[in-house]
Amino acid sequence: MPLVRDTVPVRHLVSVVFRNTDDPLSTIINTWVGSRYFFARQYDRAIEQYRNAIEMDPGFVPVHLVLGHALEQKHMYQEAILELEKAVSLSGGSPVYIASLAHAYGLAGRRDQARKLFQDLRKLSKERYVSPYDLAIASLGVGERDRALALLAQAVEERSPRAAFLGVDPRFDGLRRDARFKILMSRIGRPS
Repeated sequence: MPLVRDTVPVRHLVSVVFRNTDDPLSTIINTWVGSRYFFARQYDRAIEQYRNAIEMDPGFVPVHLVLGHALEQKHMYQEAILELEKAVSLSGGSPVYIASLAHAYGLAGRRDQARKLFQDLRKLSKERYVSPYDLAIASLGVGERDRALALLAQAVEERSPRAAFLGVDPRFDGLRRDARFKILMSRIGRPS
């Protein structure tokens, strides 16, 4: 984890990526670089990268999602919600995007809206696959830590590829001291 949060390695990684690409103006590359800053808790830099990517392609759905995440971490909830609502709309209602919007609604104090989205996701999960990882994020938005931890355990059990982000996603920072979270981290081979 120290390498992720250390400014020098992130800057080095970014310079290597831009030096070795044929298209430094790529929306995907700018979004990827922004995500490195996001996971390093360098939210202002992440936001700058994401906004650059949006200037290149306003219709690139994932960048609205991750910009919403970064704004949320800076407690800029109304801006985060606007980006996440845009992501939900552009994605056609993808559960990944809905879960993040539910999380932001909850943090912004809009618990009724967060609960409704969480219930919508639960209902949808009876018709098609909705990752327990996403349900956990929505659960955190409505303040249900125990449910979120149980859902994260299910995501790890299912070997969800996104469980690899448990160690770096700041939305889980409030769970890191919980013994159950530490067990999950050890199950995915990451020390807590």
